[in-house]
Amino acid sequence: MQPFQPLNPLEAVLQKAQAGEIPLPTFLQLLWGADLFVPSEQEILLDKQPFRPLFVPGKEAQMVVVFTAIERAAGVQKSAPHCLRIPAREFLPRTPQGLGIAINPGLPVGLEITPAGLRTMIKEFSALH
Repeated sequence: MQPFQPLNPLEAVLQKAQAGEIPLPTFLQLLWGADLFVPSEQEILLDKQPFRPLFVPGKEAQMVVVFTAIERAAGVQKSAPHCLRIPAREFLPRTPQGLGIAINPGLPVGLEITPAGLRTMIKEFSALH
């Protein structure tokens, strides 16, 4: 496997946070202002069908799969051929209670945000923006 090469500033900060080079809250703040790429099993029609994201089991709960770059979603294209690009500050608050977020699952640089961690993040960052 080739070493992980960041494709954007969000991924560069995630890589540094995962390595312990910067505090995790620094990454989370950048994440809040970034776009996420959310794979979907069905075509995304805003006024027609419900959005059907992918889920993976997490340590504490089911996790909604999100990626930090569209290119990262290529590994799930067979099961989720569609992808929604959406600002994190719009998507994360809409995540149902009890679900967490899996960022770049299956890749060497990624992160799980537990349901409780996600609710705390939403509360903190929603107040700022």
